[in-house]
Amino acid sequence: MTQLLKRAIERLHDLPPEEQDRIGQRLLDELPAGNTSASAEPETLADALAPYIGTFDSSEHVPGGARMSEDTGRKFAEGMAEKRKQGRL
Repeated sequence: MTQLLKRAIERLHDLPPEEQDRIGQRLLDELPAGNTSASAEPETLADALAPYIGTFDSSEHVPGGARMSEDTGRKFAEGMAEKRKQGRL
């Protein structure tokens, strides 16, 4: 969760109940079709986030694909070593 979202949630708790209800109703009104019922709880967190999170095929953007899942440990270690060399770690 981003810091901005955390701060917004903290501020929401400080509002009067009527204002919290108004904001809650506005958010419900903006839900994608199929999720507009306040009583319809999603079965899982993945169900709740499905309209907002997706995947993409990197080969649509990089010829042959970006291969982002390969050698992740090695890439991470190299990145950390580079940061240490630059004095940012």
